[in-house]
Amino acid sequence: MAAAAALRITSRPGLHGAAAGKRRGASAPVSVPAAPCRGKAAAVRCQRAASGGIVEKKDASVSAAGERGREGRGEEPELTVVMKFGGSSVASAERMREVADLILSFPEERPVVVLSAMGKTTNKLLMAGEKAVSCGATNVSELDELSFIKELHLGTLDQLGLDRSIVYDLLDELEQLLKGISMMKELTLRT
Repeated sequence: MAAAAALRITSRPGLHGAAAGKRRGASAPVSVPAAPCRGKAAAVRCQRAASGGIVEKKDASVSAAGERGREGRGEEPELTVVMKFGGSSVASAERMREVADLILSFPEERPVVVLSAMGKTTNKLLMAGEKAVSCGATNVSELDELSFIKELHLGTLDQLGLDRSIVYDLLDELEQLLKGISMMKELTLRT
């Protein structure tokens, strides 16, 4: 089963949404639920402070009960957890299904899910950019790295039974970006 890093984020009184995370020096409590162990989930709560950190273990069901109470009062429940999955965790359709099952195994949570690029995609993107500098704009479509990225994403969508149009625009944008790098003959922030 895929492993995930998860953070519970609680905003400070008087701060809402993104403002709570943007304020410098804010000591927002952060909890990290561990993967389920024998049917129970443990949580670790860390509070950042100028003098150091405080770590406190607590049962995840306690905080989940508090969130359910908020929902009962008609308030919009806050996002309760950030789940980040690395590239190998989303490297194939099978691994993506495992990630989805893991996320769904925490029905009491309202997660923000962060996914890295599919396995090997980041390296292929960098190599494609480097090759685009010298290959010529007309040859960009023939780059092995671009073909790999397209085949990986389109094949995964097929295996998941999803519509390929989900990524067509993004893959097209990637190819145009590589053509721009090729025309400029540089791979910099400007290109």
